[in-house]
Amino acid sequence: LVNKQIKIQVLLSFGIKVLSLIINFLLVPLTISYVGVESYGIWLVLSSIIAWFSMFDMGLGHGLRNRLSQSIANSNLILSREYISTAYLIISLISVFIIILFLALNNYLDWNLILNTEILNSSKLSEIAILTVLFFCLQFVLRLITIILTANSLPIVSSAVNLVSNIVILGMLYIAQDRLDHSLLQLVIIYSAPSAILLFVLSVLLFSFKYRAMRPSITHVKVRHMHKIMGLGSKFFFLQLEVLVIFQATNIIITQLFGLTEVAIFNIVYKYFGTIQIIFAIIMNVYWSEITKAIEKDNLTWVKVIIRKMKIRWYYSIPIAITMLIFSDIFYKIWLSDNYIAIPFVLSLTVCVFVLVASLNSIYEYSLNGAGKLGIMMISAVISVVIYVPIAYVNVKIFGFGVEGVVLAMILVQLINLLVLP
Repeated sequence: LVNKQIKIQVLLSFGIKVLSLIINFLLVPLTISYVGVESYGIWLVLSSIIAWFSMFDMGLGHGLRNRLSQSIANSNLILSREYISTAYLIISLISVFIIILFLALNNYLDWNLILNTEILNSSKLSEIAILTVLFFCLQFVLRLITIILTANSLPIVSSAVNLVSNIVILGMLYIAQDRLDHSLLQLVIIYSAPSAILLFVLSVLLFSFKYRAMRPSITHVKVRHMHKIMGLGSKFFFLQLEVLVIFQATNIIITQLFGLTEVAIFNIVYKYFGTIQIIFAIIMNVYWSEITKAIEKDNLTWVKVIIRKMKIRWYYSIPIAITMLIFSDIFYKIWLSDNYIAIPFVLSLTVCVFVLVASLNSIYEYSLNGAGKLGIMMISAVISVVIYVPIAYVNVKIFGFGVEGVVLAMILVQLINLLVLP
């Protein structure tokens, strides 16, 4: 019965994600048409910089997910409510701290220098950054509901929210093409507001009905649970740091070394090949909480079978990736249409290899996350963070590579994980 439920979840999640991918692909040329390639690059880099604030949660979301999965597996609703209430308080306090900290620092930041652009003055970029941070912090709190859904083996609902949000964004962008002045500030609102509103409505509805017994309240905040959530969460923090450095810092590195246009080009290529990685993430995200519950019940045989099946699926993804690579330039031309940008084949090749290696790694990463066995991943993550930026810099400045030199550094740190995690 459990396997059947998981298969249904995977199939539904896959269907929703396919629709989301289609919407995301449609968003790229529409966004470029709305604000231009360089402004699109600003939005990507600014989002990457703001994403670094997610480190302040110290892995709390992942820690809550595992603890909540355990308490749900043991049918302990009171403990679940205490975990949820405590987590909401912590994340709310962190969000307030982030806003105060950013407002204090923002006056001293030269956004033209940070973003390596002169198309907007620093004060205008500062306003855009403030608005982005405010939306980020709002969603920082509201996204806890997606952790609760996933711990309850319902990640499909949060995927559906993302899909609806992207559909609204697409519609707003389409309507705004002929009605608004195509400013970057408006783009931030268009991209950020729908998700925040939908998450708020979802939270109210779920805690009013389905999860009423687990509704957060100040009386159920328990200080003694903080170390349980944060203790496990602090280990996830190092893994989260690796993701931020390798994925989010990449945009910043490319901006400083090559400019905002190259950031847009890299993200176009990554969005194309990243569909493979997303598919693995969809499946493994469903399995994560189930692995936690299976280990809680000492059902290790089931976990081993899942890992073996996922490895077989990875082998099937190789010919798909090669086919995508062969037809990549044709796809770019059709996809971007009037906004087509010439993309070097070597960049597509390196991103393709990275995605394949990262997808294989994700099988072990999600399984170890679900098991709460994070020690070796912490060590690997720290090593990756330390060596990634220097290797990327050497590849570009010493060996003369283009953006593909940065991607080669990404591949190397993934290969380190691939030696360790299995």
